Amino acid sequence: MYDNARPCAGAVVVDGDRFLAIRRRRDPGAGLWDIPGGFCDEREHPADAAAREVLEETGLPVRLGRLIGLYIDDYEFYGDTIVTLNAYYLATPTGPAEPATDDEAAEIGWLPLREPPTLAFPHEDRVVRDAAALL
Repeated sequence: MYDNARPCAGAVVVDGDRFLAIRRRRDPGAGLWDIPGGFCDEREHPADAAAREVLEETGLPVRLGRLIGLYIDDYEFYGDTIVTLNAYYLATPTGPAEPATDDEAAEIGWLPLREPPTLAFPHEDRVVRDAAALL
């Protein structure tokens, strides 16, 4: 058996000099800010997963831009630590937010792109820096 990385995707949704984030409702990282994203469904392209996750977690439809990069991290999942391979895209809103249907976000907010707070997962600080460098 191989311990392969699980594919995940997310999007740094930008509006000027700020990006959209969720405050996690549950572990891992409960109470911390997080970039919208999550696990890819079976045979789901990471770009499709990124747009779906943003919509589910924030209620905001987005248009994806360029790939920011790929990042490897660990994720505590039901008592196990699994390796994730995370694809992140730049994104912009395409319409007004509808009420989110996801229960992962305790709060949704716009954070400063150049000076973000500590985020829920170690790789996310680098994602935001890389996104800012692309803009």
